[in-house]
Amino acid sequence: MLPPVHTQRGGRRGPADRSPPGRRVTAWPGGTSSPGTSLRDRSHKWTADATPESSEELPLGRLLAITCCTLGQAFAWACQFSFMTPHFLMLGVEKEFANFLWIAGPVSGLVVQPIIGAASDRCRSRIGRRRPFLLGGLLFMALGLLSVAVARPLGRMLFGDAERDATPLGALVVSIAGFWIIDLSNNAIQASSRTLVADLAAPEQQELGAALTAFWLSVGNLLGFYVGGNPWLYSWIPLGFSETTSVFIIAIAVLIPSCAVTLLGARETPLDELPSASSTAAVDGHPDGYGDERGMLVEILRALADMPRPVWSVCLVQFFSFIAFFSYQINASAWFGENVFRGRANVSWSAPQSEAETLLHRFERGVQMYSTAMAIQSLVTLMSSAMIPCLSQFVGLRATYLASQLWLAACLLLATLVVRVPVDELRVQLAVVILAATGFPWAATLSIPYAIVAREIGEQDRGLFLGILNIAIVVPQMLVAVLMGVVLKIAGGDFTAAFVVGGIAALMASACVLRISRDVEPLSDEDEDEETAAPIYAGQRAERELRPRLKRPASIIFAPMNAVPARHSVFGLHAAYARRRRMRRIQSSEGILQRAQLHSTSFQDMLTTMAQPIRRVNSSGDQLHRRSINAAVVATAARAATEDTPLLRGVPGEATIPENEEW
Repeated sequence: MLPPVHTQRGGRRGPADRSPPGRRVTAWPGGTSSPGTSLRDRSHKWTADATPESSEELPLGRLLAITCCTLGQAFAWACQFSFMTPHFLMLGVEKEFANFLWIAGPVSGLVVQPIIGAASDRCRSRIGRRRPFLLGGLLFMALGLLSVAVARPLGRMLFGDAERDATPLGALVVSIAGFWIIDLSNNAIQASSRTLVADLAAPEQQELGAALTAFWLSVGNLLGFYVGGNPWLYSWIPLGFSETTSVFIIAIAVLIPSCAVTLLGARETPLDELPSASSTAAVDGHPDGYGDERGMLVEILRALADMPRPVWSVCLVQFFSFIAFFSYQINASAWFGENVFRGRANVSWSAPQSEAETLLHRFERGVQMYSTAMAIQSLVTLMSSAMIPCLSQFVGLRATYLASQLWLAACLLLATLVVRVPVDELRVQLAVVILAATGFPWAATLSIPYAIVAREIGEQDRGLFLGILNIAIVVPQMLVAVLMGVVLKIAGGDFTAAFVVGGIAALMASACVLRISRDVEPLSDEDEDEETAAPIYAGQRAERELRPRLKRPASIIFAPMNAVPARHSVFGLHAAYARRRRMRRIQSSEGILQRAQLHSTSFQDMLTTMAQPIRRVNSSGDQLHRRSINAAVVATAARAATEDTPLLRGVPGEATIPENEEW
């Protein structure tokens, strides 16, 4: 399943990026711009602007109601993760094919959410733009859960399955159809709820809305896994024919009221009552003011070409990390049943009935224990989410990220040894502890990458790069769903092979973390002094904002002290620290200029002591050109400083580099 995709809204815009009020653009991957505009020119089209619906702050109770649907969606997701693979195995599906069925999750996440986002932007229903899709997702998800819950009796009724058929074809068809319906509608609910928060909450409440969504998500996962692991909660209620039936019916009972709270609490303004099309048409000439998706692929390719190295490394880490997570997550319940509890899912009823029932009971007990372990993991994830920011400040963001991936690799590789423990009780306890311990790397994987991207990418382009990060999450899930069956076939159907693959992938993710430069670390306390921290921060921001290709003429000048960040020095500021020189960045209509306020008497000393040459970055068209200033220019600058005159014309007493000056 896909974690929530983080988007950025309400960023500060310059004069060239002002758009008419009332226009909303889906951050990813809905509205895009035409291929002929630059990243900086089109940046506002990747940032969701506040609509008239989000002009006022909402009370906390209403925000809780708007995000409440996530509770039921997460509860159903937890039940699905716990019981779907065992359910397919009990219906006689081969282990290799059972993994392939999980491709429904990443495919639906990649396809459904963009479609729902684009369609809801243009929906003219009287109850609003998002709620019709939320209601549809609710109805279809309830239908999918019910189909899986009553798959066996429905298969006997529609397809004439035998009572104890080892491979009931009708029940299998109903279960697969219900599984796909669950995944498709799950993504519809997720997309609708996320855009509801973006539409209705004020810009300053967006972080609170995201936090409440994460809260309901954690509570839903915890309750879903806990109910699945404790049959005493529902065994006394005549809910159905099996544990899967009972749990899925309970999931429907939780899903419907939680979504109903959101449907009643979210008061949307119909699209026809928003500003007219004539006042909102601002994107690529489209009359509805929302833009199309024709340029999306071009945008992604350009962003990939200009992606900063730390973001590339983060994408690689996410790729291997989600191979590790998805490999064991979709097989862990069956692994508990077969490898830890020594049970069997698809028993042969031709064997002695007592032996078959014993094997099946062991398998079902293993699935219940898996749900208990995942409930504990949800608690560990909650605690780790609160601990990671403090840990990152103490040891650094990069070190925390590396530790989480190494921790994941250790857990998955140790799981391959646990199954060899001869004592049943000890084997079960160790398996539960190992699975629960994966909560720390899971929390880190869902938080640290987005923090790194937020630091490396400017506000205006952040939505685009977070969308690319989402691709790095979806693709490995698809690969695991397609190829894990082959791995299990080679391993003779042993689910431990999934943990081996996950452990190796986690080690590769750890190696990719080492590629992330130390530049992503936050400033230490001693760097908070205004006169020393300002030039460091200005240089970092200027370097990052040069990454996108600029279509319009721009001249960006790096002062000597921040020309090229040095690996083993503080951004090459050896002389600057001694003299405590200050630099500040100013915004102009053509780009970013840096104005260095330097005393003329010390300017020559700085030029002679700096190891880094002055570099000028001139962006013209699509190509970035870096030119080093020759020795004659440096000598001229030094001579000007010696004569106590400004380097170039500008404000008296300050060395200012003109915007369009050719040296």
